[in-house]
Amino acid sequence: MRLKPEKVEELSRQISAELQRDKRVQLQVPPDQLEREVRKVFLADLRREDELMEEVEQIIRAHRHKMVGKNIDIQVLRRKIRDQLARERRIIL
Repeated sequence: MRLKPEKVEELSRQISAELQRDKRVQLQVPPDQLEREVRKVFLADLRREDELMEEVEQIIRAHRHKMVGKNIDIQVLRRKIRDQLARERRIIL
């Protein structure tokens, strides 16, 4: 599921706040920097997912001629390719 920018902001705030409340965690950065770092992790993960999906589309485009006239569900194929690439690269979707 694709996260909207508002959701990334909200989750970053929530995670940052929870880490600040947790007595087992000793923060070594100011709270606003912690929130920015959490947000950066989310955004990096989303970029990685975008790159993966772009590669999936490239693979499909490269082999589209082989699919002509065959009863292939492109959504199922897209999902299978995505899952295989994610598994090979140890990406958790």
